[in-house]
Amino acid sequence: MLRDLSIAWRMTLLVVLGAAAVLVGISVYTYVAAGHMLERRQRAEITQTLQATANRIETVENSVEEIVQGLALSVEGLPPDARRARLLLRRTVGRNPALVGAAIGYDPAAYGHLAPYAFMDGDEVRIKDLGRDGRAYEVGDWFQLPYQMEEAVWTDPYYDEGGADMVTATYALPLRLAGGPPVSAVVTGDVSLNWLTDLLEGLDLGETGYAFLIGQNGTFIAHPGRRMLMNESIFSVAEARGDRRLRAIGRQMIHGETGFTAFDGLEGLTPSEPSYLAFTPIPTTGWSLGIVYAETEIQGDLVALSRIQWMISFAGVAALVLVVWLTARTITRPLHALDAATQTLAEGDLDAPLPKAKGRDEVAHLTDSFGRMRDDLQRHIEELRETTAERERIESELRIAADIQMSLVPRAFPPFPGREDLDLHAVLDPAREVGGDFYDFFLLDDDHLCLAIADVSGKGVPAALLMAGARSYVRSFAREGGGPAEVAAKVNVELAADNDACMFVTMFLAVADLRTGVVRCASAGHNLPFVIDAAGTVTQVPRIRGVALGIAEAAVYDEAEVRLRAGDALFLYTDGVSEAMDVAGHVFGEERLAEELARAGGEDCAGIIDAVLAAVARHAEGAEQSDDITMVAFRYLGGA
Repeated sequence: MLRDLSIAWRMTLLVVLGAAAVLVGISVYTYVAAGHMLERRQRAEITQTLQATANRIETVENSVEEIVQGLALSVEGLPPDARRARLLLRRTVGRNPALVGAAIGYDPAAYGHLAPYAFMDGDEVRIKDLGRDGRAYEVGDWFQLPYQMEEAVWTDPYYDEGGADMVTATYALPLRLAGGPPVSAVVTGDVSLNWLTDLLEGLDLGETGYAFLIGQNGTFIAHPGRRMLMNESIFSVAEARGDRRLRAIGRQMIHGETGFTAFDGLEGLTPSEPSYLAFTPIPTTGWSLGIVYAETEIQGDLVALSRIQWMISFAGVAALVLVVWLTARTITRPLHALDAATQTLAEGDLDAPLPKAKGRDEVAHLTDSFGRMRDDLQRHIEELRETTAERERIESELRIAADIQMSLVPRAFPPFPGREDLDLHAVLDPAREVGGDFYDFFLLDDDHLCLAIADVSGKGVPAALLMAGARSYVRSFAREGGGPAEVAAKVNVELAADNDACMFVTMFLAVADLRTGVVRCASAGHNLPFVIDAAGTVTQVPRIRGVALGIAEAAVYDEAEVRLRAGDALFLYTDGVSEAMDVAGHVFGEERLAEELARAGGEDCAGIIDAVLAAVARHAEGAEQSDDITMVAFRYLGGA
């Protein structure tokens, strides 16, 4: 689809797509980097707010501890005195707004049930005796914990039934009176949790952030969800959700650890939106403060920044489209004119004018190149016309030469109808239009058959001409009489004379006596034939001395005899058979040729040749034929 667009639009589209890809990459990187930066900044701010809030809570608690410790000093030097104790308590509560109540509980075993308690009732300080009518105040945590541990403690929050009827936390300090038991009394100061809730709700934590406070056992002391106060713990919420991770966070908090972790919120018993939780302990009380900050709060600024960035990027891409398109149009306008001219040239009008090249840029050079190409094309077309005519003439002559060459070899089979003493078949398959191989056979008389097969060095027309001359010499000299060796010697003399081209012919020449089966043969450097007996055994004709024809006029040729019994066959071939190659360059070979002849030994001569041709074709497997393939098969069937 892109290829169907003009160059200007393709250039515009590709440049814009490339620029857009770069902008997207930069924007994504900026988005991720800014996200990490904002997250680190927000985390630092949350941690800072968390620590500052914890310090404020601890400051209040420390002030309460100091007030209670001062009260204890006043009580420590005096014997139990209800009036004096009430006076101290009233003054302490009235002067310290951090306290909503204070008490002095004496050891009932040593001093009886005496526990005056001062508390705020509106703007007035009121006094009650928690041990009135023998009430067992000593079983309360505010008394038992410091009494048993003999050290100051902060109790978990509880509903104060003795005074202002509100959720309070108590700081309790044990002391020993003169002459009294180790823990003679417990001095306490009560803190309302309302100020904690107001403090946490006043924190600037965005629209979704909130803070909460849990006691030493995980109970919510302060939380924006008021129904959770004193009714739920971080562990009960984890149990309701089946949230092991929240349970682990709760254990970290009650053990006084500090942390920052991903979180699902605590606004109810079901998870809220993904958030972060930062928590730290309040050392004085053993409580733990947590601040929850929604992930969307952190991402809000990032989304706004990304929106502005994308708007600027889109505006930049739009401007880039306009600039690139105008630039591309400037570049491609002369190309359009050149394209129109080349279309005319493509339609065959080689005389059509080309646009005038302006300047020295690539388009001008391209226009000049098209002009030279047009002139060269006109010249080449004329030369091609002449070359084509010449090639057609040569091809025609080669076809005629091939027909003439094939007419020189016997092609009618069976060649001697009516004769029952022999079977004969041959084939010639040239690698080119004309080749250098040839075979021949003819009767010298009624009882003698002359067989010849030859391979001329080289290919093409020169080899074919030499082949034709050699065939004529063989026929002529063989009919004059004499054995195969004598005929080979005479042909050699004729071919060697004036052989300026230094071409030569390998030949195997045989004369078979059709009465006795004796075959007299001579070889001029040719492949030695195979003999296939009636039982299918394949042997090669023994080596016969003789060099190729046409090399030296004084060459000497030996003659040998092969005796054929009735049913034996003589197989002659050229090296185009044994040296046929497959695509990997492996040759067919004489051993494989002998194996194929053994398998096809029971066939007639035509069947033997067809079997060898098929085996060679299977071996080549589509490789181009590199040499002429010529075969002659002669079977002696017995004399009359």
